[in-house]
Amino acid sequence: PASVTEIGDYAFRSSEYAVSKLTAIVFGENSKLQKIGNSAFSYATGVTEIEIPASVTEIGDYAFQGSGLEKVSFKEGSQLIVIGDMAFSKTKLTSFAFPETEKQLELGGNLFNGCELLKEVYLSASVVNVNNLFTGTAIEKITISENNEFLSTDGDAPIIYNKAKTAILNVYGAIEGSLTLPEGVTYIGADAFASQTDLTEIVLPSS
Repeated sequence: PASVTEIGDYAFRSSEYAVSKLTAIVFGENSKLQKIGNSAFSYATGVTEIEIPASVTEIGDYAFQGSGLEKVSFKEGSQLIVIGDMAFSKTKLTSFAFPETEKQLELGGNLFNGCELLKEVYLSASVVNVNNLFTGTAIEKITISENNEFLSTDGDAPIIYNKAKTAILNVYGAIEGSLTLPEGVTYIGADAFASQTDLTEIVLPSS
């Protein structure tokens, strides 16, 4: 019902090795839901789609881990502030778009870890931190909102820079052979190239 304001921790969690009987999540019109708790729907393998109400401000750690989610959308006017660690890990998502919100989003680590089918992600203007965001994925395309004042990409390599392109913040896809960094780069984030086993050479700029 629309009057529910919180879904508690482990509320609809299923066993990793059992068949979940939950097949759909539908929120009432004008939902007042504010929080989806830790592991609230983890391993709910029968759930393939969800639309998060605009009133939700927090999605807990592991909230949908291991569920059958193929699609996640957010109601227009989203008030979301926090998405916890590994909230959408091990799901069947193929794409994901962060909502445009009034406040900056606080994103947990390894958010999509183990999402082997995830190929495209849209970073809204509300996303400012991408550290460890795409660990354990095979993402091929990142699109960043033109209104994002903190992040940028140049399309030549699977790299997310700060807006001024002086810092490398995240490397989200595989790089083979040699990589020449653009002039102006003065900072490379911790573990930025940690999983690049096919990267043989990095040519640093004079800067």
